Amino acid sequence: MSGGATFQTIANELKPCRVSALIYDAEALQCNSVPELAACYNRRVLADSGEGEAQATAPIIVAGYSYGCVLAHQMGLQLHKAGVHVGVVMFDLEVTWPPPESNDRIDGYKFLGGEAEAILLISRALGKFDFAMKEAVELNRILAESGSIDVDALHERAFEHLAQRGMSKELFTQLVKRGGTNIQQLHTIADPWEPSEVLDSPALLVLAPDSMEFATAREINEKFCTQMEVVHGKGSHYNMMQ
Repeated sequence: MSGGATFQTIANELKPCRVSALIYDAEALQCNSVPELAACYNRRVLADSGEGEAQATAPIIVAGYSYGCVLAHQMGLQLHKAGVHVGVVMFDLEVTWPPPESNDRIDGYKFLGGEAEAILLISRALGKFDFAMKEAVELNRILAESGSIDVDALHERAFEHLAQRGMSKELFTQLVKRGGTNIQQLHTIADPWEPSEVLDSPALLVLAPDSMEFATAREINEKFCTQMEVVHGKGSHYNMMQ
């Protein structure tokens, strides 16, 4: 959803390493499974990393933030099986999907649809945690009773809160539309998803200390990584990459 901006801070700290951002673009949107999407991204990574001896000796580090942990782990599996020297960094999410039940986080409750989830995700990212949690609970109740929710009304309620942070209606609508499309497709291809193999390469899980609702990633991810180290970063799940 960020167009690569999420990893800009990290990229600046990794010089002179070559850093590539993997965008969820039109080609990626056409992928119909987690392995297919991971293979699509791995082709880009290998093409960008050079050929021959350079590719064979230089380690490749695949980093994923939030839902990207699901993809990073699968990419690492595929690269390891192909004989590539690979490591995986996972920022604050499980490598399985959906996450454990919780009204505090995306997909910890019954999926509300891409646009609604994008609205709630943006709200959490801008600090409106209580609003997002209350909406998730109420929308799930309405969905269970009537079979549908009013996304336009949610859009208006959320913007009333976010406008206080200086966000324009145009930008908010643009983020919701783009994020909604991405979230809907990513949920579709990975609901449910569990890796079929265990990663036998170095792995690092970075947890956000201010978002303990995501701490379950440690217990779950260690089941799918034989060499996983766990550290704590700074801040919450939503600002740890800044």
